[in-house]
Amino acid sequence: MPAFSRTPQLCRKPPSAIFRPRAGLKTTVLRASADRRRQDPCCAVRVRHEPALPPQGSTDFEPSHHTPSFDKRQLPLLGAPLPFRRKDIALRPDFLLIGSMKCGTSTVSAYLEDHPEVFMLPGQEPNFFSHDKVHDRGAEWYERLFDGAAGARRIGEGSNDYASGLMYPDTAARIAAYSPEMRLIYMVRDPVARLASAWVQNRVDQGDQVPPTLERAVREMPDLYLGQSLYWHNLQLYRTHFPDDRIFIGFMEDLKTDRFAFFARLCGFLGIEPMNEIPRGHINPSRGKAVPGQLYSALNALPGIGRLKALAPKGLRSTVKTRLLSRRIGETPEIPAALRRELTERLGPDTRAFLAHCGRPTDFWGL
Repeated sequence: MPAFSRTPQLCRKPPSAIFRPRAGLKTTVLRASADRRRQDPCCAVRVRHEPALPPQGSTDFEPSHHTPSFDKRQLPLLGAPLPFRRKDIALRPDFLLIGSMKCGTSTVSAYLEDHPEVFMLPGQEPNFFSHDKVHDRGAEWYERLFDGAAGARRIGEGSNDYASGLMYPDTAARIAAYSPEMRLIYMVRDPVARLASAWVQNRVDQGDQVPPTLERAVREMPDLYLGQSLYWHNLQLYRTHFPDDRIFIGFMEDLKTDRFAFFARLCGFLGIEPMNEIPRGHINPSRGKAVPGQLYSALNALPGIGRLKALAPKGLRSTVKTRLLSRRIGETPEIPAALRRELTERLGPDTRAFLAHCGRPTDFWGL
């Protein structure tokens, strides 16, 4: 990210004598207009330090040889004003973590954030290739999210909706049009368990925007909950545009069994060295989450409850919701037997085709 510094107008030394170039950076001195200097005497001179371009004619350009290491703390938040960037240096992602939700994507993202060779967009899901309104902002807006990535060997982001083929069928084609060489990381797990954990997460985050029971969620919002568990359907959308060697399929079961072996294989796919230590463990597990129950939804439906809640302190509202109107989730969310049979019937054929493609036993997940 460019670094700026200013000097008062009264200083008569030439800018080159005041601002020394920094190693690995190109230094440009900008002079303010006369009107601008009258308004603010301290802005007479501005110095911009930018990543230097590789030598002309160079064909073996390694970013880390010509640019300083990046500082992830300088990353702009989504919706925040974006910093100055050079138009002749495009920092573009070369890999995407496409999902699926509740399949260890937060854990994988955290590992990549901590990796010294990787710039992984932290704490954000841009959904640039899936959501029409975001995609309409254009590639320049999207690429500015990666302005802090100078010096990284690999640049990427993760958006779980990229694996929602029923809701966003154009995602794979958009990614291919943007970068045919994109590397894709596709995380999966038992599709029924994934669906249940996704409902838990959405219910915790969104409250009554999500049906109060898993059964209702599956029936009222099938594209959302069944869609990301149709792994073969979603994978086929990507295989239409990308060869199999560009798609890393990661099983959450493997991640839980041997994290080091899993990440070694992932790093091999990305062409980077695995870390000797894994700084963080399992991120965002469903276990222990407080899920609002049906009584919470019933109370929210009462007339005037919104005004009453507005009068109560935020801490009190949170305590009542968490301790009195919610239930804690155990190791795995409970799935009624009848619903499990229904989901097995609906997801079974897709699941068996996917497992056969991956070289796993077709009963690996018991569907």
